[in-house]
Amino acid sequence: MAFYFSPYEIALMAIETEEAGMIFYTKVANLMKDGESKKMLVFLAEQESKHKEIFEKLAKDTEKQYPEAEYAIDVHARMASILDMIKRKSFDLDGVTSDSINLVQALDVGIQTEIQSISVYQLARKTMIDAFAPVLDPIISEEESHLELLSGLRKKQTA
Repeated sequence: MAFYFSPYEIALMAIETEEAGMIFYTKVANLMKDGESKKMLVFLAEQESKHKEIFEKLAKDTEKQYPEAEYAIDVHARMASILDMIKRKSFDLDGVTSDSINLVQALDVGIQTEIQSISVYQLARKTMIDAFAPVLDPIISEEESHLELLSGLRKKQTA
C-alpha cells in the first residue's frame, strides 16, 4: 500500500504547533500575578502568532507548487503523531496554577518544545526528498531563531 505526503502537509503541522504554543503562552500569561512576567508571555504568544502567519503563507505558496511524494509508510500519521505527543506533553496545563508555574518554568517548556520540534523537522529534512526543503528549511530556521530568543530570555531571567 502506498501513502502520499506533501510539503504542504508539513506546513499545516507547523501551523498547528504554533497555535498550541500561542494557547500555552496565553494561558500561562493569564495565570501570572507579576506584570512583567505576564507581559513577557503575551509577547511570546504574539511571536507564535507571527510564526503561524509565516507558516500559513508558506502553506499557501506550496499547496499547489509541490506534488505529493509516495512513501511505503504513512509519513503524515507518524509525523503528526510525534508532533501531537510533543504538544500534549509540553503544553499540558491541567492542574497548573499561578502558584505552580513561573516565567522561567514557562520558558523552559518553550525551549524544550522548540528543541523537540526542531529535531523532528531536521529528521524529516534528512529523510525526505528535496522537494520538501523549501518548506522544511524555513520552518527549521524560524524555530531555531525562536529557540535562540527563548534561551536568551531565560538567561536574562536567571542572571
